[in-house]
Amino acid sequence: MLEANNLDEGQACEPLARTISGLIVAVGRRHRQLAGELLHTIGLHPGQELMLQLLSSGPLSQREIAERIGVEPPTVTRMLQRLELAGLVERSPDARDARVVQVSLSAHGRALQLPAAEVWRVLEARTTDSLSEVENAQLRALLTKVLGNLTRVGADATCPEAPPAC
Repeated sequence: MLEANNLDEGQACEPLARTISGLIVAVGRRHRQLAGELLHTIGLHPGQELMLQLLSSGPLSQREIAERIGVEPPTVTRMLQRLELAGLVERSPDARDARVVQVSLSAHGRALQLPAAEVWRVLEARTTDSLSEVENAQLRALLTKVLGNLTRVGADATCPEAPPAC
């Protein structure tokens, strides 16, 4: 990582770790690491609890899952293979169209829904532990705005000129 005193005098570059984007990356990594540690205590890997949540309202086709989580169908296929091997989901042909595969929670997957929700409650508490209620609300509002910015940018992004070398 770059140190401020390693920059040539007059250089306008700021170390990446001090940028908003750098902080978002660092927070995301640590958040995922802590989530992984907490989920490990109940036998889940990061992301698996999200699939349990998604399937909590009933079976979905693999295509519906891909659309809802915003990934390509082959990614969903690999995810479901792992979940099925872990005994968390069951796949079966759709009653109306045998070409469609329906995915539903197994008994084991349903049994892990409450513990997974508790992990997220603990993760949320750890994430916002030192924030006041006002700061918590401000952070939520700011992160929502940032997400909107990034979502909007994805549709009309252009490649800017390269910044000066740091």
